[in-house]
Amino acid sequence: MQSIINKNFLKNIFTEYDETLTVKHNIDPLGFQVVWTYYGQKIVKNKMTSVALDVRSYNINLFNHFVIHQILLNREGLDIDKLVTNQIPLKEKIEKILLTLENILIWSWFDNRETWSNEEKLGLLGTSRALVKWKNKTQLDLNINHKLEKLELLRNQKALGVSGRYKGPFISMGFFDSQYSPSSYNKNDLLNEKVHDLMLQNSSPFKGLYYEVMKFFKTYSHGVIVPISLIEAFESTFKNKAKVSSYTKKFWFFHLGFSSEEAAIVYENIKKDRSRREIFKRSNEERQSILFQDILEVEPQLTFLNHLFEYLLLQDGNNIDELDLKYLIPLTTFEWKQKNDKRFPSSRIENLKAIKDYHTLIEYHKVVMAGRGQSPWIDLTLKNEISVKITKGSSDVELILENGLDNEWIHDYYITSMRNIKIGLES
Repeated sequence: MQSIINKNFLKNIFTEYDETLTVKHNIDPLGFQVVWTYYGQKIVKNKMTSVALDVRSYNINLFNHFVIHQILLNREGLDIDKLVTNQIPLKEKIEKILLTLENILIWSWFDNRETWSNEEKLGLLGTSRALVKWKNKTQLDLNINHKLEKLELLRNQKALGVSGRYKGPFISMGFFDSQYSPSSYNKNDLLNEKVHDLMLQNSSPFKGLYYEVMKFFKTYSHGVIVPISLIEAFESTFKNKAKVSSYTKKFWFFHLGFSSEEAAIVYENIKKDRSRREIFKRSNEERQSILFQDILEVEPQLTFLNHLFEYLLLQDGNNIDELDLKYLIPLTTFEWKQKNDKRFPSSRIENLKAIKDYHTLIEYHKVVMAGRGQSPWIDLTLKNEISVKITKGSSDVELILENGLDNEWIHDYYITSMRNIKIGLES
């Protein structure tokens, strides 16, 4: 029997390559994230995260929330309760406007995507989804009063779109609170004045877009086609990443904390081919810091334990008491310093102190996984044989372990985020 395959059907299985999507198998089986993120956030002051690392998205979110603030102030004769008339909380009304602005931006790319280079498109959230959801659309129809879920281009866009990913950093910088309360937008007059000048001074690339957005919202009636003039204004403002980033560089350099304290030292030491370890080593040489010293002490230990765990993952069926003891030697030099900061994961450190050999490493892992309600990746049988539940491990891990604590670090401490932001600010 001959099988007939519709080639168009096969073609539709595949979507455009999305460079923002990654697959990560490691789910932190040793619970180290709470340790390295603690130190990392002490440096960046919660103003960036592992997903908040793109200068253009910082600029997009800054503009969108400036619009929100002006609406809350009833500027241009706008009233948020008339713009979004559903009987819903103010926070949800603001979220609807934010999603609307994000989607108009993505439409400005979608409608003219043949003219955008890959570099110009890179980092925009929602382009792959737009190719599927808007496939046959020639105009963007808009109804702000649809349910929030219906307004979402991305799945769970409220959390995974620009406003969701950058909400925490913006809260930490003092732009608003978690509920988007009007009082929080107004609490920092100096910051508001800076943003107002940044957006509306004559040289601002945002000025024309701002007035187009406000004109659209002033004349908005539910269920309309987004005008070409507004689409073109979004494209004109945000297509050229370097132009806008150059304009906002001084603003972000200050408000992201790159002008003072440890973040400034780390920022200056981020170079193209410099490793995380080298960045922190040089930073500490330039400015003695307890924070830098803690990271330089703790991370080699975390990295070593991770490799030691990977070694165990390759020992399925072997008796644990017959494993090579030479790999355990570095454990005798470990130091775990207790911190007074109440946010420090002291219980995790206390458990790490108990790791002295292969047995205690496995027990530590089981405690971490049990705390998540998950099964351990590795366990021991009654005969002390290692039972591995997953397929993972590096064949060269023994060579790595022979280096002891002298290996490249596995944890990021938000260096990748800072590196991306630095490239965005200085390109």
